[in-house]
Amino acid sequence: MGLLFDAVQHALTISSIDRFETMSIRVSSLACLDGEHLIAATFGQGIYIQSDVEKWERMDAGLPSQAIVYRLHVIEQNLLASTDQGLYYWNDKEWENAGLRFSCHRVAKSCCSLLAATDQGLAVLHGNHQWKCIAFEGKHVYDMVSTPNYLFVAFEKGVAYYDVLTGDWYDYQLTKAVTSLVLYQDYILGITTDGCLIQSDRRGGFQAVRFEGKCFYQLFRFGNQLLACSNQGLYRVELRSSGFQLQLMGISCPVTDVIEYKDRMIAATMHYGLLSLPNPQGTLL
Repeated sequence: MGLLFDAVQHALTISSIDRFETMSIRVSSLACLDGEHLIAATFGQGIYIQSDVEKWERMDAGLPSQAIVYRLHVIEQNLLASTDQGLYYWNDKEWENAGLRFSCHRVAKSCCSLLAATDQGLAVLHGNHQWKCIAFEGKHVYDMVSTPNYLFVAFEKGVAYYDVLTGDWYDYQLTKAVTSLVLYQDYILGITTDGCLIQSDRRGGFQAVRFEGKCFYQLFRFGNQLLACSNQGLYRVELRSSGFQLQLMGISCPVTDVIEYKDRMIAATMHYGLLSLPNPQGTLL
C-alpha cells in the first residue's frame, strides 16, 4: 500500500513503498521543493522525499533521532524544518542546524527579516545562524502573520500584535494559548490549544467558537477560501453574520496539513498517509 491516495476516487499508483507501513505513519507537515519534489515529515518517524512518481526515500541525514517535525517551510527555495529540537535547513545532502537548538514552531519572512516562533520567544535572524529574541522572551510563541503595517503573533497567553508605525506591542490575553493564526476578510482568526476557533470581534477582543466533537489544528488561506485541518477532516470555513459555517471537503479523518502540489491538493493525515484532492481554484497562501 502506498503513501499517496486519492481521497475521492481510488488509490493512486504509488505503491512501491515497502520501507514503512502506511497505516503506522503519522504525517505532520508537507512541502513542495522546486515545484516537483513532494516532501512529507512525520511525527518522530523521519522525513521522506518523493524521488520519482513511484518511489519515496528517507531524507533524515543530520536530523536528530526521534525529532518531531512541527512544520516544513520553503523560503526563497530553501527547505527548513521546525522541530522540537530546533530549526534545521537542508543543504542538498543533509540537515544542518540553523542556529536554534530549542523547540521551534514556525519560521516566516516579515519584510526583509526572517522570524522564528520558538519556546523561548520571538526571534529574528541576524547574520549567519545568529538569532536574537525581540519579543516574548521565555514565552512559547507558536505562529505569526505579517502585513505591511502589523505583525500578529500567536503565543501562550493569547494574541499580540506589533504596530510598525508606532513601534509598540499590544496583546489580547485569552484563557488558552493560541497556536495558529490567519488573516481572512479583515479578521484575525486562530486556533487555541484546546481546538477552538477564535475570531477577532473588531472591538478589541476575540470570541471563541467550539464545534462539538471537533478539535482544530491549523488554518490556511487557499486563494479566497479558508481551510481548517481538524480531527474529523478537512473543512472549508465560511464567515457568515451568524458565525462560522463548515463544509467537509471529502476527507473525514484527522488532517494535519495541506499543500498545493501540481494540479492537486495534498492533505497530510494522522493515520492514512497522504490524501489527494482536486485543487480548488486559487493558490495556498
